[in-house]
Amino acid sequence: MQTKTRWQQKGQSLVEVAIFLPVALIIIAGLVELSLYLVTQNKVNTATREAARFGANGGENAGMVSVALNTVTQTLKLEIDQWDLWSVRGRVRARCLNGTNGSPTLDFGPNDQNFTVEHSYGISQTVAFTETNSYVFSPQFRQDVMNKLVQGGTGTCQNPSNPAPDINNLEFVAMYSAHDIESILGLDVFLERVFTVRALHVFRVTSVVSNNQTAGCDAFPLALRDDVIRSVDPATYAIATGWHPVNQRYPAVLPTYAQLVQQGHVANNPLQAGATEGDVFLFLGEGLNVSPAVNYAWLQWNTDSTCTGCNQGHTRLRASMTWPGNSTVRTPVDLGFHEVGNWPDTELSIGDRVAYSNANGSAVSDEAAGHIDRRRTLRVIMWREHGVLQGGGPGNSDQPFVRVAQFANVRLLGYQFVSGETNRWLLVQFVSYDTSCGQTTSTP
Repeated sequence: MQTKTRWQQKGQSLVEVAIFLPVALIIIAGLVELSLYLVTQNKVNTATREAARFGANGGENAGMVSVALNTVTQTLKLEIDQWDLWSVRGRVRARCLNGTNGSPTLDFGPNDQNFTVEHSYGISQTVAFTETNSYVFSPQFRQDVMNKLVQGGTGTCQNPSNPAPDINNLEFVAMYSAHDIESILGLDVFLERVFTVRALHVFRVTSVVSNNQTAGCDAFPLALRDDVIRSVDPATYAIATGWHPVNQRYPAVLPTYAQLVQQGHVANNPLQAGATEGDVFLFLGEGLNVSPAVNYAWLQWNTDSTCTGCNQGHTRLRASMTWPGNSTVRTPVDLGFHEVGNWPDTELSIGDRVAYSNANGSAVSDEAAGHIDRRRTLRVIMWREHGVLQGGGPGNSDQPFVRVAQFANVRLLGYQFVSGETNRWLLVQFVSYDTSCGQTTSTP
């Protein structure tokens, strides 16, 4: 009798476990997924906030994208199909439609003409892209931006000729981010297998910080000589399209000259000043001493001989050309920019001397191909002066350098990294001159 009772108790326990265990597992899985969502949301919030702050401090849209991705480069995936970033800029208009007795009426000008949105990054493949894209261009989004701007009060109509002086004519910069994350356990019972987290941050542009910011001036380790090159004409472009070495050129088929013209290209514009978006430039020859002197050069941010990983030539160049770059990376190892001959200067700016790398283009062929495929906009250095600083390199060796003349946002269209510096070339599409670090485009 006791044995029967004991077996009945064991059977009851097994039934209880069978009933409770699935419920417990679902609760644990739900907590894991919720934790993932909250942690990712916090990271996306931080990246969006830093990007919007950078834009309000004078940064351009391409720079905002770099800041956002640099903020999460160690913690989130950066694949272009998992992100969509919108940059927003505008100006607020305040009106007193009912005289001194009314409240200010706020908008972004007639027909919202002072409110612009640009899809600055992504290839429109996030799970919620259709929904988020519709929202970003909707009246509700404009109202949400306005609500963030007027937190803390909107002023009064006591002086109708100068309504709401604390917000009238206020300029602002915002960023809206969408990032896809995958379920840790692959569950789609309560959540989609892949779902999107989103964030919006808005910053006011103030005169105190809009003109003299140099911190955060990141770039890719590519220097383009700007004083002797003009945008390509059909004959010049034929040089690039006519060379077909095996496995050394990318892409295998370059766009036709007619296609470049359709994208805004105009022949014979100078790169140094006067280039317009869409102009294409062909740099013949890699290095500082190639003749003819229309060439490009690879750079090295850190020449400290005691820095682990800073002086590994091709390996370091590959890391610096990998999206989103590392010119401002300080932890866990300082791999970022230090000026040649002025080591404490870690803010990359016009007039700085930047170390020339001993690596060549073949080291970054995969990275360059990735930038081409994804149509990434890269901030790069433009130079017209170079030299050698005695004792400025590792172990007091002599260090070749280029001096920054200005910055530009460009897209890579193609390359040929064959052996022999004079046989290498780089095809670049100009996007804009970049003054987002508070710099001018004049010669230092």
